[in-house]
Amino acid sequence: LTVNVANPTITLGSNATFPVGHIIQTVSSSSSAYGSTNSTTYQLGHRETITPLKTNSKILITITSNILLGITGNSVQPRGFMAIFMTDNSNNLTYAQLRLSKNSVSYWRYTTETLSVLHTPTIPATPVAIVYGIMLKAHGSDHHIYFDDGGPCTVTLQEIAQ
Repeated sequence: LTVNVANPTITLGSNATFPVGHIIQTVSSSSSAYGSTNSTTYQLGHRETITPLKTNSKILITITSNILLGITGNSVQPRGFMAIFMTDNSNNLTYAQLRLSKNSVSYWRYTTETLSVLHTPTIPATPVAIVYGIMLKAHGSDHHIYFDDGGPCTVTLQEIAQ
């Protein structure tokens, strides 16, 4: 244990132990970078990076985004998909998906969506950075999805002790 009095920080040694369920670290950021797509393949959006401190940790991923769904065709139900992507040093891609659908007489609909997943990554003996973020796609080419529209997208990552 090292305590720096001049700059109030505490540094724990690599052998420090935490009780199960303890939040070891949290990283979070927001972006108001506007994006849109009518593609039926996922488009990557805001992301955040975490480097786990322990090899057996889980990562709680929470992503909240303001989304505008729209449609230019005859349907009155604009639809799309929001998902979490994950990449590590081997560029693996996994995700949890949420279907976005708004019943409405309007062709355009604002929504704020939150997607939260507890992920058990494979963490090597020397932990590497893992990137998590939001990705979105439209239901069809006449469906449009605008992300970070009307507010920021926030990605929060928490390392949970096991």
